[in-house]
Amino acid sequence: MSIEMKPGLWKQRDGRTAIVRVQQPRHLWPWKGSDADGNRNSWGDDGLHYHRPDDLDLIEYLGPLEADT
Repeated sequence: MSIEMKPGLWKQRDGRTAIVRVQQPRHLWPWKGSDADGNRNSWGDDGLHYHRPDDLDLIEYLGPLEADT
């Protein structure tokens, strides 16, 4: 899986939608936002929630946040 991480709405591996808001460089999981349940979460530059397949992995960019348009 090869994706280009950026802020916006993302499809999780489980089919639900996550929100990625900011990148904090030099962190193990630099992309911060909230998962489909509204819980704060983080992802790696590869969109993975952990270093193994997980339901919260980001697999598809759906578009910018409404405030970004």
